[in-house]
Amino acid sequence: MEKEIIDKSIEMANELGASALIVIVGDRDITELIEDDYDFSVFIVTSHESKYSGEHEEFKITTEGGTQNFSKQLNEAVVHAYMKGKIEIGDTIVGVGSINEDAVGMLVYRVSEHPIFESVSQGTSNIDTDLIKTVINLAIKIGNEGREGKAIGTGFIVGDIDNVLEKSHQILINPYKCQKKEVRDVRNHDNWENIKEISQVDGVFLIDDEGMVRSAGRYLDIHGKEIDLKKGLGARHIACAGITKETDAIAISVAKSGGVVRMFKDGEIIGEIEPTVRILPV
Repeated sequence: MEKEIIDKSIEMANELGASALIVIVGDRDITELIEDDYDFSVFIVTSHESKYSGEHEEFKITTEGGTQNFSKQLNEAVVHAYMKGKIEIGDTIVGVGSINEDAVGMLVYRVSEHPIFESVSQGTSNIDTDLIKTVINLAIKIGNEGREGKAIGTGFIVGDIDNVLEKSHQILINPYKCQKKEVRDVRNHDNWENIKEISQVDGVFLIDDEGMVRSAGRYLDIHGKEIDLKKGLGARHIACAGITKETDAIAISVAKSGGVVRMFKDGEIIGEIEPTVRILPV
């Protein structure tokens, strides 16, 4: 990628008052091309194999079977940046990157236009948006890493806890029964390893409006006859969709195959995230 292209994208970001510039470089080294401090954040998107040694934050995208579409890479980077609290609803993002060996693309991205942003910010009823973002981040981590190299499928039901409890039952002893709040707090990242460990067993996690895990290993008593999901999604997805149709809860699932994170409300999928982007400290 030429320095003139980088400079043009910086100029555009300044003109638009953008909150961030995302530069998708793949395997290319552009460390020397972006050195200054700006009034906006700069994120560098590289491939999993390459290394960026500059001062700006690095995103790594794992590609499968070839180079991903530029707009898809930008979309995934923006989604994960939002989930990590790097950008907010209403922000303008400028993205620049190679489309192929002969072409470079430049896009302006309005954060509020993405359906999953609207789902998180507007569709969570009385559930705190930050809590939903936290659970989504945890789900992404599980989808990305699994547990000790083993893929994990699980689900998190957030909110309307009393109704959800009535429509579910334990299939194993509740590991969170009688536990202190500090241990049950999903917002505390120190608890995530324990949650990942427990997520290997059957059932889903129930999380109340305060972000406390009330139960794990819970079976949802949902028949799912009126749930219409795309082919290939299994019983866990149907149950997650069904519980959100019969209650005011939000459900977040992690697919064992591929680690795709899905968000459900009112019996429908309102967002999907492929956990292929990792935000790493530089």
